Amino acid sequence: MRVIGTLYRAVSIAAAILLAISYLSVFISPAVITFPGFFGLYYLPLAFLNAALLIGALFFRSRSAFISAAALVPSVFLAGHFVRFGGEDGREPCRDSLMSVMTYNVGRFLSADGLSPDESLGGVCSLIASSSPDIVCLQECAVDAGDDACIMPASYPYTAKRLFRVNGGYSGNVIMSRYPIVGSGTVDFGKSANMALFADINFKGRVIRVYNLHLESNSISLASLADRDGFVHVHDRMRSSAAARAAQVDAVRSDADSAPDPYVICGDFNDTPLSYAFHELSKGMRDTFEECGHGFGATYSGLWPMLRIDYVLVQEENFTVCRHDTPKLPYSDHYPVMTVVKLNI
Repeated sequence: MRVIGTLYRAVSIAAAILLAISYLSVFISPAVITFPGFFGLYYLPLAFLNAALLIGALFFRSRSAFISAAALVPSVFLAGHFVRFGGEDGREPCRDSLMSVMTYNVGRFLSADGLSPDESLGGVCSLIASSSPDIVCLQECAVDAGDDACIMPASYPYTAKRLFRVNGGYSGNVIMSRYPIVGSGTVDFGKSANMALFADINFKGRVIRVYNLHLESNSISLASLADRDGFVHVHDRMRSSAAARAAQVDAVRSDADSAPDPYVICGDFNDTPLSYAFHELSKGMRDTFEECGHGFGATYSGLWPMLRIDYVLVQEENFTVCRHDTPKLPYSDHYPVMTVVKLNI
């Protein structure tokens, strides 16, 4: 029994250390030191492991329970990044100067549920028509020709886009607006097909900059984890993509810091809330899920409810968040993020 107790304590210490590294990963750029970012990505499994070890230690009345309990204390404060209960009760009602925003990685309309591209495109169009957001930010929006206005030009007369040639067509980021776009541009990510597109939108007499991000992907498939070589390749890919994402985040943060107020940052960050990417981009911002979300915040269907990687962030001093929804729809491997915010200035 003493050997088993010693082994259990060793496992508890190791799990606690790894969870502590995941907490610290948000402060360390993967471009400088890579490995902490791995544990940030694995935060939820590590938290569940520590919780299971805590339950086991309590059941057997082991002193190892103190190790796991101490490791889990920060998770009490981090839980709201991933799951939220309550909703909008107690919040003052939002009136006037309301702006609705949708961000959606449509995955080139290649559905995760076996729908045809035309069916996925039709579903996305129906969603936009029924919800009628003021501003729509799409990532991986596929079109047949580079000069296409994308999917709903009649409803959204103002469009900004940056498209790349992909498989005989074009795909990229698109911002569609019901309000005039008075300027637009991109934050340069070098030779990457990922990007940050921004548009300056005249919303009821006030210019608001909206950033539409698609940061570097890990490009992980479940099949690639099935064998040892695949597992090694995945981690090599994660290392390089995390470093690329860090540089992209720094570029966006630098541009946003010099941008005119107010501004919104949204899109597919390809990283969880416990990451350097989210930590840097959310400085001085409100995360609409944390403000008004409900239930699990996951936005990626492949590993639901583990991954929340799509966000809408608004400046703390300039916006009040009134509503947040993440409908679980089958038109992409991501889910749309839909929010309503009130402009306070």
